[in-house]
Amino acid sequence: MSGQRPIFGPIDTPFRQSDIDGRYARQMNDEPTKPQGERPPTPSDVPPPPPPEVPPEGAWPLGDDAQARPGAGGRGGRRAVVVALIALVVFALGGASAAFLLMRGSDEELLGMMPADSTDVAVVAYLDPGASQKVNLLRIADAFPDLGTREDMENGLRSALDEALDPIGLNSAVLDWVGVEAGIAVDLNVGEAEPTFVALIDTDDEDAAAADLEEARANTPEQGWRSSDHDGVEVWSNEDDQAAVAMVGGAVVVGNATAAVTGAIDAAHGRAPALHEAEAFTSVVSQLPESKLGLLYVDMARLAEGLRTLTQSLGGDPSADAAFDDLAMMRGFAMSLSAEPDGLAIDGSTVFDVSKMSDDMRAQLSAPDVENRLLGWVPGDAFAVAAVQRIDLAAATFASELETSDPDSFRQLERLGVIGSDGLLSNLSGDVVFEGGPDETGRPGVAAIIGTDDAAVARRTLDALARLALSDSLLASRSGVRPFAVSEDSGTAALFRSSASPWRSEDYRGVTIVSLVGPVPAGYAVTSDGTAIVATSPEHIKRVIDTNEDGADITEDPGFTAAVSSVPTSAGMLYVDVQRARDAIRAALPPDTVSRFDEAVIVRNLGPIAAVVVGAEGDQDHQRFRVLVRIP
Repeated sequence: MSGQRPIFGPIDTPFRQSDIDGRYARQMNDEPTKPQGERPPTPSDVPPPPPPEVPPEGAWPLGDDAQARPGAGGRGGRRAVVVALIALVVFALGGASAAFLLMRGSDEELLGMMPADSTDVAVVAYLDPGASQKVNLLRIADAFPDLGTREDMENGLRSALDEALDPIGLNSAVLDWVGVEAGIAVDLNVGEAEPTFVALIDTDDEDAAAADLEEARANTPEQGWRSSDHDGVEVWSNEDDQAAVAMVGGAVVVGNATAAVTGAIDAAHGRAPALHEAEAFTSVVSQLPESKLGLLYVDMARLAEGLRTLTQSLGGDPSADAAFDDLAMMRGFAMSLSAEPDGLAIDGSTVFDVSKMSDDMRAQLSAPDVENRLLGWVPGDAFAVAAVQRIDLAAATFASELETSDPDSFRQLERLGVIGSDGLLSNLSGDVVFEGGPDETGRPGVAAIIGTDDAAVARRTLDALARLALSDSLLASRSGVRPFAVSEDSGTAALFRSSASPWRSEDYRGVTIVSLVGPVPAGYAVTSDGTAIVATSPEHIKRVIDTNEDGADITEDPGFTAAVSSVPTSAGMLYVDVQRARDAIRAALPPDTVSRFDEAVIVRNLGPIAAVVVGAEGDQDHQRFRVLVRIP
């Protein structure tokens, strides 16, 4: 690739002031000029053949040459140019890793070109993020040998871009003028019209970018390009206004309609509010890490109203308004991707409009943080753990809404002891944990551990659900036992009065364990303090009981503690030990399939990943979550 600027810089590139200050510092005298790379000859070098007739002023000609081109004159052909140009944006949006070693730093100018009043969804990729992000990303990439060398990745990315840009006569040499950002703003126009979008590519060589855009127009005369002026900016639009292009403030702007491009010009020139000035945007993005590789933003209020309008126009159920009200309660949602010292992190944030909240919702979100005590019941070698706190508040809201919306279902659940003043949901302590791990036989199993305030209520409800489950002939056949009639009696003893009962009972360390007889020995137990355990086998229940009594629990595992220390957990968490999960799956496979499992690409690349952990926190004003793919 002689003459091309490499996507990947050298590992040992020294940090300079320009590494931090960005493209403006690169213009200092001591910074060597970046080579421009090879590119196809421009129209000024090789003039196009004269058209058979004089076109209208400001228009690109249509003629025999246009008919000879692939897709010329057809609607699909007119879409080709915007598809090819957007391919460059997609390449940039998905290719933050493709430029992570240029060591330049990043700014955030493109957000100032996205119109606040017509942007439902915005995505920005920072192609040259901070130096720490690049160092972390390089370390992570080197951990996955299947990605190949940096040269392999560069060649693959350039080949893909060459193919995408071929319809308009360009190639990957356009990367030589791509700057530090690429983004796209989408107006979904839900319920009103087709979505419109504007894609923006920052450039650090405006002349080279302009030359390539001119060549793209010259190579696609069938588009019927026409120029117009908007606030001093020349805008090129194709004949049926399915593509428009302009150069604005040092960026290439491409849209699927002229109005989309002119909207970006107005935002850039201060004639219309820009996205980065919108209060909903700034409040939600402020919750995210400052240093990041990319950003996604969704205007939830606009989306909710659009969906409401669409549903009403289609004659939808008026009861759906409640769902749209809940959606509109979220003013904005944002998410970012960043490379951390211990792995890749996805951070998300939601900002709420408190005035639109119900009292129940406000109470749930304002509940004080509590530690989930049931984590102490999870065996230390578990490969997956999910923990939730304050589930009692959500259960109370569910019961109240169900009583109003579906009284029949409410009464059925009340008879089973699930809801009601003496029901299980009314006696939850708030802590719930789900865990997966090996049982005493080494086979993987799963358990739900539920905290309650009344052991008798918990036992009575589980007994009733057990009788109901096995009264269904389908469930009974799947469990390998005969169905039996539901008795009016309550209590564990009623399960064993018939000789046909599929249940068996045993005492273990003072706890009664009830389990199915058959190939699927699922069971349950309730301890004296009201902790209910439902698991895939009695052996798994015994492991949970042993852990609480005197075993090593998950909070003592170094891998677990290292992972959860990097995420918020006060509103709940999910943890997966990738290596243990992989080994558990492998151990459960038939022997003749193990080698194929080991050779699978995804399995080979699980080696560097220690764990995946998700955690959340928040209050009535905002919620924040983090997903960490831990690669130590």
